[in-house]
Amino acid sequence: MPVVTALLSGVAYALLLRPGLNLAAAETLRAAGQSGSAAPTFLSHVTNAFGSLFLTFITLGLMWGLGRLGAGRGRDVRGARVPEIFSASFALLAPLYLLVAVLVLITPAASWALPPAAVQAAQGNLLELQRAALHSAAQTPAALALFFVTLLGTAAQCALAYPALRETTGSAARAALGAGLPLLPALAAQLVGVAPLLIARLSGG
Repeated sequence: MPVVTALLSGVAYALLLRPGLNLAAAETLRAAGQSGSAAPTFLSHVTNAFGSLFLTFITLGLMWGLGRLGAGRGRDVRGARVPEIFSASFALLAPLYLLVAVLVLITPAASWALPPAAVQAAQGNLLELQRAALHSAAQTPAALALFFVTLLGTAAQCALAYPALRETTGSAARAALGAGLPLLPALAAQLVGVAPLLIARLSGG
């Protein structure tokens, strides 16, 4: 489940930024007086997808390591089974990231349009146009859904891990430590991924 969730989170994030980045590349070509297809943006899409995928695995590592530290050995020879418990918790996120991807695909094309003022100010500069594209993407409902899935979903994983850890450790206190220790570091790791979109959304115009 962590692998599937990581892939889906990367796809959802890349899809969210894809329309705006393609528009930015096309505008760069237009400003340069060139015709034809948009400048290649494949590497940008891959980078966006890989970033989310990488952060998901970082989050998994934090959950495994800090969860094991907090939960201790457990009450039987199988231990607290922290890796299995936290790995299973990713089943919650996989369908939610899929829904985000679907929401991106059904969002009207007009939602990705670059602000005319930003296009004029960029004067064909690809980096500035990409920033404008990020701002446009951040205002969409799909971006809001991605924020909630990424942050609230991670918190829900730790909450769901608690009863399973309590069963395997035989201690409510150890279970609370096992579920609680990874919470803030995992949220911080996931926040890194959505921070550019969140800042762009909060910045308004």
